[in-house]
Amino acid sequence: MAPLSHRETEIVQLVAQGCRNKEVAQKLFITEGTVKSHLYIIFRKLRVFNRRELRRFANVPVVIESPNRRTNRV
Repeated sequence: MAPLSHRETEIVQLVAQGCRNKEVAQKLFITEGTVKSHLYIIFRKLRVFNRRELRRFANVPVVIESPNRRTNRV
């Protein structure tokens, strides 16, 4: 599983709280389209297919990418 960036983690947390894309966008000062793009990437990284699965996944500690650590990606 690929690690989530800080921004992706913020989005997961807001979605887990029940926020819709528009609300997430407003809270993070980004466009709704950017939220959708992030969600697409998050779904692929976590291998989930919808917001319901993402909320369930959010109850488990999430792997966060450290900005000071380099990761080897395939």
